Amino acid sequence: MAVSQPQITAEDVAVTLAVRQDLGEANEAAVIAEFLERVGTTIDARVDARVAARVKPQRSQHSHQLPFFSLVFGIPITAIASSQGLAGIAAAWGGIAAINLADALRR
Repeated sequence: MAVSQPQITAEDVAVTLAVRQDLGEANEAAVIAEFLERVGTTIDARVDARVAARVKPQRSQHSHQLPFFSLVFGIPITAIASSQGLAGIAAAWGGIAAINLADALRR
């Protein structure tokens, strides 16, 4: 779903120029400052949208890697830890769970 971004149109510029002429030199600085504020807000919104579009795919792609590899490497780790009995298996999987929890909380 695309979110519309604020835009400065030619009509906005024309209105600003008309207001500037109507109000005269005494208010010229205020009219220009208000217009530049709107331009700055528009640019900020565009930059925020572009940054958000680039960050989201990277996070979602990374989010499934650690749990997947934890399960893959958990099998041989379980085999090795089983030589210590149930306590060894519990310690191994407790460590795997702690690593995954720390990674999830980091994001």
